Amino acid sequence: MGFPTPDAVALDGFGGHAHVVLTGVDGPCAGVLLLTHGWGGYPYLVVCRQTPDGWVAASDGNASHSWTSTDDERDVGVLACWGEAPYDAAGVQVRWQRQMFRAPAREGFWLWVKGGVADDAAGDYVEIVAIEREANP
Repeated sequence: MGFPTPDAVALDGFGGHAHVVLTGVDGPCAGVLLLTHGWGGYPYLVVCRQTPDGWVAASDGNASHSWTSTDDERDVGVLACWGEAPYDAAGVQVRWQRQMFRAPAREGFWLWVKGGVADDAAGDYVEIVAIEREANP
């Protein structure tokens, strides 16, 4: 049985010892970046996929560049990348395979999630090319 949201999947089992910093969804794939409370505030990534029964965990760990298979027959999966950003950043512009994407930032981190990524493209470099700052009132 699945969960109603990727955030609920990611927080399951942490017993209040983590909070969600960012969630990225691309179709039936998601990445949730947690900040743990029990291990000195360490970032932790949970990759999820949507099933007919709801969202389920596909992989988890503290790697900043993660590819997880979502379709064994086609060798495709979800690519999730995160990193540190200035605390006042609202987002970052990333380049992957010569294409530009916006990744949200919050609490000093950014997260980018891309579904449908072929296994042989999973190791392609994700580069930050610009940082978007929050507007000051």
